[in-house]
Amino acid sequence: MSKESEALNHRVERTDFSKIGTQFPMPDLLAIQTQSYAEFLQMDLLPEERKDTGLQSAFKDVFPISDFKETTALDFISYSIGNWECKCGRLKGVENSRARCKSCDTLLTAELELTEKEICPYCSAMRKIETPTCEHCGDRVRLKLKYSPIECIQKGYTYSVPLRLKVRLISWEKDANTKSKRHKHIKEQEVYFGDIPLMTEKGTFIFNGIERVVVSQLQRSPGVFFRPGETKGFFIGKIIPYRGAWVEFEFDAKNTLFVRLDRKKKFLASVFLRALGFGADEEIIRLFYDVYKIIPEDGRLYWEMGDHLAGKSVDDDVCAAHSKKVIAPARAKLTPETIQELRDKGINRVPLVKKELQGAFSLSSIKGKVKANEEMGDVQLDLLIGRGEPFEVFSPRPTKRG
Repeated sequence: MSKESEALNHRVERTDFSKIGTQFPMPDLLAIQTQSYAEFLQMDLLPEERKDTGLQSAFKDVFPISDFKETTALDFISYSIGNWECKCGRLKGVENSRARCKSCDTLLTAELELTEKEICPYCSAMRKIETPTCEHCGDRVRLKLKYSPIECIQKGYTYSVPLRLKVRLISWEKDANTKSKRHKHIKEQEVYFGDIPLMTEKGTFIFNGIERVVVSQLQRSPGVFFRPGETKGFFIGKIIPYRGAWVEFEFDAKNTLFVRLDRKKKFLASVFLRALGFGADEEIIRLFYDVYKIIPEDGRLYWEMGDHLAGKSVDDDVCAAHSKKVIAPARAKLTPETIQELRDKGINRVPLVKKELQGAFSLSSIKGKVKANEEMGDVQLDLLIGRGEPFEVFSPRPTKRG
């Protein structure tokens, strides 16, 4: 046999990769969407079984709701989603849609998968698990849907179910003299709250016959951000919370600080601070400026010792008690190290240079003579010194550190 015939008769072995078995099952890529929405609704659980997440957490955050006089309050008890009933409507309730062990009378969870022997995971009884069925129609309790997803698409409907809340209305009576409250009446009732959309098996929602999906959107991380303003040298501060309204601070041409909530109409920052509980002008000033306490004694003025004195000058040499060693020389500016050394030596005040008070504003007031938050001149300063009591001042030009 020639070499050519041997080459033709030679069998070429080929490797076929199409017969390799599947090692890993195909993952359900929609499970993240469907499971997340199911955990948000928790509609197949009883009220006492629900976790404090999703819709349950949202209602707890909003309620209780009370009136302005605090004589009536509306409290949240539980919620129910959809109508759970059999075909004839005589057997109802979410609890009747789930299996129950007849041995220990335990209601099993909806996602629990039973073995062929139907062993109860709580009491280990075999074949004692039964799902209630209606005595009249023989059907099990299921979530009753008015329209299927296909019908909603064809007829232009929304794929949804009713949401009902069980609330408690509490009323009190107030005693005009003692201001004490006592219960007037308590009433509980289930009310229709609205329709809530359901997610299809494909992870979509159907609104007015149009199938839509929820797309994850990137959002800015919570925190505090600064950006340049329209005017050169000015910056706008923005507070982005994890939940709630955005807060923006901005200056105008007159160097006035304003606030915007959720990019709405701006208003004065002082109004915003008063709404947060800082009612007095003195409290607001202390938030933004360093306040200095001045002690007049024997015709001289002294600073009360504090860390905010760094950078201030003293009018005379400052020595420790019973020592001639000068710690802070006259006309020299105080440093944090010098302030700490003075404290260690028990010195709680230092003489000030009167020029340091130029452009300062008084935080203290004298009725009919010196107004609070007013720039101090020689007259106002002499009146405050003549009173012989310590008073406080602040300078609106250098802002508070940090």
